[in-house]
Amino acid sequence: MKDRMRIQVRGCVRRQADFLLPAGASVSDALEVAGGIGRDEREGTGIVTVRSQRKADGRYYCRRRLRAGRDDLSGTELRDKDLVVAQYRIGKDD
Repeated sequence: MKDRMRIQVRGCVRRQADFLLPAGASVSDALEVAGGIGRDEREGTGIVTVRSQRKADGRYYCRRRLRAGRDDLSGTELRDKDLVVAQYRIGKDD
């Protein structure tokens, strides 16, 4: 088993990047190293999706859809090469 895994964090976070996290890291850990939800004076919706790569063809699928404040982000364990996406709030004022 690997002791570190590469996780991509994108969307409405302060720092979009690929991060090396310890094996067993959670969605909460990934958002923390990315600086948290919110970016460029814009608010996030609190909706976070975790996308995993299929072994058969390498394409990503939505494995989990979570809502910060309602779902346990620290209890959702990530897998190597997961993509974590925090959604932007889109509205009339944007």
